[in-house]
Amino acid sequence: MQKDKIVKFDPSRRKNHETLFSNAELVDIEHGTSHLVDILVGDGKILEINECGSKNYKDAFEYDLDGNYVLPCFYDAYRDNTKFFGEEVKTELRQTYKDLISLKEVLSGACSFYDRENGFLIEKLEDFEEDNLNEICNLSASSNKPIALKVGQDLDMLGQVQKKYGKDLVYVLEDFGILDRLWRLVGGNCLEKDDLETFLKYGNKFVVCPFDDAQNGRRPTNLKTLMHMGFKLYIGSGSAFEIDYFAYMRQILTTQWGLFEDNTFITEKDVLLMATANQSLKVGDMANFCVLRKTHPSLYTNLLKEIVWSYSKRDVSMTVCKGVILQKDGMGKSSTSGLDYIGLVEKLKELKGEN
Repeated sequence: MQKDKIVKFDPSRRKNHETLFSNAELVDIEHGTSHLVDILVGDGKILEINECGSKNYKDAFEYDLDGNYVLPCFYDAYRDNTKFFGEEVKTELRQTYKDLISLKEVLSGACSFYDRENGFLIEKLEDFEEDNLNEICNLSASSNKPIALKVGQDLDMLGQVQKKYGKDLVYVLEDFGILDRLWRLVGGNCLEKDDLETFLKYGNKFVVCPFDDAQNGRRPTNLKTLMHMGFKLYIGSGSAFEIDYFAYMRQILTTQWGLFEDNTFITEKDVLLMATANQSLKVGDMANFCVLRKTHPSLYTNLLKEIVWSYSKRDVSMTVCKGVILQKDGMGKSSTSGLDYIGLVEKLKELKGEN
């Protein structure tokens, strides 16, 4: 396949600042199908989706995607900018590191993410005193910033909470009003069904961070239960320096299949929905999508299997956020963000004294 290309266009004909992404093979994750369409984007949203070539869009700036796959952008549900290669990031490095990770997100097909710096993180509940928890809840309420909680990743952690507060984890969280302010839970591998039912009552969501789990010798053990109970599940990069949602999806599938010796309860469709936060691409939705270049023949007859098992971040040829192209052809510099990948790496080396 050729790379996506810009079709010649006379700017004087442009009327409404609309962009046409033509000849796009739009992937429907929910049904595991795709069809060739033209996507018209304007004001940050998808204005029209029509059968390829069925309508003339002479006044729109056009990108011919040459039949490459288009699917919703990935969403990083939890990332941690405070660590650098597993070490705590020094203050003078933090903004540069954050910029670099943001660019890595864009290059891997993500246009939105939840950073731990966007809200409050409770990493080890047993390390907090009661006054600290009250303060966090009050600050969260006054600033309208959500709380992320790392919880139940092993039995020892749950035991430490019980020992300190004299009650189970979920009752501690309820007593301090944390469940009302909680936006997502990271981990939750060892939570009991009664605890999960309480979290579900509050509408809490779970995030799986495959890199962090692997780094700490863990693997999510209760995804089957969470899915059966109806929890919203997402994927996060955690403290990963290399960001690749295809690798994350494959890691989740292989660990779960190996753990339960059952490859039916969690499928490629499930992990794709987790990675894209159940987003869709239909008229009226935000124009947030990524383009996968078809560079190799398919090994699978199933479309979703092909995407999950045959692709990597290097196959992401374009990332679009609210109709704006953040990166194209994996270029190191984004005209939108102004971030230069090589320049950021060199700056980090200089700040760390490695030059």
